[in-house]
Amino acid sequence: MRNSVYKFWAWLTYPFVLLRKFFNKTKHPTPSIDRARVVITYMYLDEVPDRFMEGRVYIIGQKDHRWVLAFCCPCGCGQIIHLNLLPEASPCWSFSIGKGRISITPSIRRINGCHSHFLIKHGQIIWTKG
Repeated sequence: MRNSVYKFWAWLTYPFVLLRKFFNKTKHPTPSIDRARVVITYMYLDEVPDRFMEGRVYIIGQKDHRWVLAFCCPCGCGQIIHLNLLPEASPCWSFSIGKGRISITPSIRRINGCHSHFLIKHGQIIWTKG
């Protein structure tokens, strides 16, 4: 009996769960205090990983030639962000590492999805307004 009640409740509320997920992805994020204080780490890889760890920037490429940065959006929407490092292509970002912390320039602005706009400076996320 308990199992059938649970299944009925899951069936009944499923459309509302989908709507909530849709609207949470489309509105501008309001990062929590925990997300604002997260320290961003980095890892060098030859290829884009299958799974991404939140709070980690993956620097993809060969030792002397890096071509992309990849990481989970820090707003929590779950989308993967890929940033081009090749100067021949546009737009192009660059990164630096100082005291074991990564900085990415210029700022990252998502024009689709969550519309986040932020900087990563010295391993910290700096949210911008607008």
